[in-house]
Amino acid sequence: MSYYDEVLAHIAETPGLSYTKLIRKIIGKEAIAVTGPEGNFGNVYIRPMVFPEQGHLVSGHSHNFDHVTFISRGSLLVRIADVPDIEDCAFCEAGQTPQGACTVCRGKGEIRPKPVYGPEQVLDGGHFLLIKAQKYHEFTCLSDNALAFCVYSHRDPETGEVVDRPNNWMAAYG
Repeated sequence: MSYYDEVLAHIAETPGLSYTKLIRKIIGKEAIAVTGPEGNFGNVYIRPMVFPEQGHLVSGHSHNFDHVTFISRGSLLVRIADVPDIEDCAFCEAGQTPQGACTVCRGKGEIRPKPVYGPEQVLDGGHFLLIKAQKYHEFTCLSDNALAFCVYSHRDPETGEVVDRPNNWMAAYG
């Protein structure tokens, strides 16, 4: 059984854990990085990102607060960009076309353009990376069996202050 198959088997056999599979097609094959359950040490939370094979990735996303990524083993290509401002959709009028709902903006009437990434960085195991709030970031694995950890704190929805327990306020994370 491959490492990837073992990870998926563990997910299937572990009810109640919040796992997310981030999937994207690159180089003609599915490239999946698997994030695991968060663990905490006081109000510091840690979520693993497992990259079974070279080419697997965590696609571009952003968060509303600063956080740290720690590359434990392997090598990752990191790309960071400013989150682009939302723009009016140029393909429709308020989300509608003569054919119905706009498929470009999904009927919303606005779109967020793709980010323009800055210089790429290659980081090996043992490196920490501070990712500032509102920065798109993407990780592509350059070696088999890489492991990284997202390190962050949960936030209060009213004040944005760090809290000791998860509160399911998903807006804190992007």
